[in-house]
Amino acid sequence: MGLIIKATKEKTIQYKNLSGKVEELTSVYARVEWAARENGTKVEAAFPYIFVSKEAFKLGASMIQTDIPTSANGDVVIQDNPTVHELCKVELEKLGYEVEIDL
Repeated sequence: MGLIIKATKEKTIQYKNLSGKVEELTSVYARVEWAARENGTKVEAAFPYIFVSKEAFKLGASMIQTDIPTSANGDVVIQDNPTVHELCKVELEKLGYEVEIDL
């Protein structure tokens, strides 16, 4: 369960490499965690676990720090994985990123 977040002409993805140099990436892979609140509609989502790619995640690579915001909160009709991922996608797209849901 994750998001493939892609840079666009309007929005770049920047991170600091191990030597401290700022670099740009064309896309990253983010894992999503979330909590459902007791009212049945409120969810709080976070995606602080960002990797260079899904393949890097699968191989056990270290996470990277980027300039991408790492949370999304809102009211939803159903509190489930696909709905929360869609909420995160919409919030990131509002910021100018292109996002693909990877369930």
